[in-house]
Amino acid sequence: MVHWANPAGLWALGALAVPLAIHLVRRPLRVVRVGHLPPPPGPSRRLAWWRWRDGWKLALRCGLLAALAAALAQPEWRPAEPAPVRWVLRVPGAVWSGPAETAWERERAAGASAHWLARGFPAVASAEPAGGDEWSAAWSLLRELDARVPAGSRAVVFGPTDAARFTGPRPTLARLHVTWWPTESVAVSPPAAPGPRPQVKVAVVAAADRSEDLRFVRAALLAAESSETAVDPDWVVQLGDLTLPPTLAARVEAGAGLIRDVGAAAAALPAERTFQPGESRLALRQRGAPPDGRVLLRDSAGEPILTETRRGAGRVLQWGLRFHPAWTEWPLRAEFPAWWEGVLRPGPTAAAALAASAAAPGFAPAAAAGKSIYPPIGAVPLAFGCWLAAALLFLAERAWSWRQAREAAR
Repeated sequence: MVHWANPAGLWALGALAVPLAIHLVRRPLRVVRVGHLPPPPGPSRRLAWWRWRDGWKLALRCGLLAALAAALAQPEWRPAEPAPVRWVLRVPGAVWSGPAETAWERERAAGASAHWLARGFPAVASAEPAGGDEWSAAWSLLRELDARVPAGSRAVVFGPTDAARFTGPRPTLARLHVTWWPTESVAVSPPAAPGPRPQVKVAVVAAADRSEDLRFVRAALLAAESSETAVDPDWVVQLGDLTLPPTLAARVEAGAGLIRDVGAAAAALPAERTFQPGESRLALRQRGAPPDGRVLLRDSAGEPILTETRRGAGRVLQWGLRFHPAWTEWPLRAEFPAWWEGVLRPGPTAAAALAASAAAPGFAPAAAAGKSIYPPIGAVPLAFGCWLAAALLFLAERAWSWRQAREAAR
C-alpha cells in the first residue's frame, strides 16, 4: 500500500486550479462580421486540430503539477501488514571470541537476518563499515531501528560492552526487543618488563564534610606509593564543593589530572544497583546526577558514573559518587587502591565493561512509540519516480508547445 511520508505536500494539488481556470475562462477571439463568405476548408480544419491539441496540453500540465505534488508528499510503498523481523546485528571492528562466533552461526541458522550495527544497517554480506563513531552510537542506532521495525521484532547484538562505547541515557524501546551478546574487547598488550616505579606527586584538597572520604583516599594513595604535595603535582584530588587554589587550578590547566567526587548534591538509589570499577561488581548505595562528559564507566542501570572532560591541557575525571562507605562498598574493598594505582600509573588494562543486560536497551512494549521520522524497514521510496515523471511531463509539454508554435507560424 502507498503511504505518504509528508501528507502536507498534497496541498500542492491546489495548483491544478491554475491551468484549469486559464483553460476554462479564456475568451474566444473577437468575431468581426465582413459579410457572407464561404468558409475555406483549410482554416476550419486547422482550428479544430488546435482545439484537440489544447486538451492534450492541458492534460500534460495538470499531470506535471500532480507529479510535483506527489513528489513533495514523499510517497512510499509499504506492506499492508508488515511482519515482525528477526535480526542479528554485528558491531563493526569488534574482536570476536569462539563462543560469540558459535552463537552468531546458531542465530543465522535459525533464520535471523544478519546486518551491521551501522548507519543504514547494511547486510553483513556487504563490506564492513569503518569503526570509530559507530562504536559509541550503539544505543542511538538501536533507537532508530526501533522506530523502523514492526512491533514484536527481535534482535541480538554481537559486540563489545566497554562502558565508553555507550553514550547518553540507556534507552527503552517499544517495538524491538534487544538481547546483547558480549564479544571480546581489544586484546590487552602484554605487561612491560619490571623496572623502577615512577614517583607520582598528588595534591589533595577536601571540604570540611569530607574528612572520612579523605581518610580512605589517602590510604589508597599511600598504597599506590605516591607522594602528597602541593608543589607541581601530577594529579589533583578534589573532594566536596570547594574552589581549587589558583596554583593547583593553573597546574590542571597546564596538563595535570584532576579527580573529583560528586560534590554536595546527591540522590539515593536502590541498593541493588552496582558498578564495576575493576574485576568485581560492587554495591552502589547512593549516587549523584549523571556527570557530563565522555563516559568511562556506567552503573548497572546504564547511567554514567564516571566521565572525562578537558580543562585546558589537563583531563578531569568526574565521579557521580562519594568515596564513603555510606555511598558504596568500594572504599572497603581491594579494588579501591587498585583503581587509584591504575589511574596514577596507567598501564595496558582493558576498559571497564557493562553487563550484557545493561548494554542492551530496555524494553516496554506498552510505551508510546510516537511518530517516527525514519521509514520502516522494507519500505520502497517512490519520490524519485515522481520527480522523474514530472521531468518527463515537463519535457513533453515543452516539445508539444514548440511543435504547436511551429505549425502556427506556417
